[in-house]
Amino acid sequence: MGRETANAITIKGYTFPKGSIVIVPLMEMQRDPEHFDEPDAFQPDRWKGNINPLAWLPFGYGQRQCLAGRFVMCALKIALIHVLRKVKFVRPPDMPEMLELDCLTIGRLVPKEAIKLRIEHRDKAQT
Repeated sequence: MGRETANAITIKGYTFPKGSIVIVPLMEMQRDPEHFDEPDAFQPDRWKGNINPLAWLPFGYGQRQCLAGRFVMCALKIALIHVLRKVKFVRPPDMPEMLELDCLTIGRLVPKEAIKLRIEHRDKAQT
């Protein structure tokens, strides 16, 4: 995400003159251990707490925030609920718990190996 500075500003010892283009590396920021404990671990419960809205920016922030962000999140949650009511995803024994990422891919999270999951139908008694 790139932004142009409206005025000269100093951030963490770096001075940016007026009119500078500042690139915010979103992927790196959203995986910063300062904001997220064990950022590479799959911890769905982390989203139940208070997350700094400027540490996770899937739809941007402020005046240029995506207009459809709230609608998309609501639609995704509803779709996920419908899927998870019918099936469950199970990690097979040969799939590691922690994924190794391809560091040569810039700007995207790409695992070195394909992610394997088994899909199982949920038992009616569990729902």
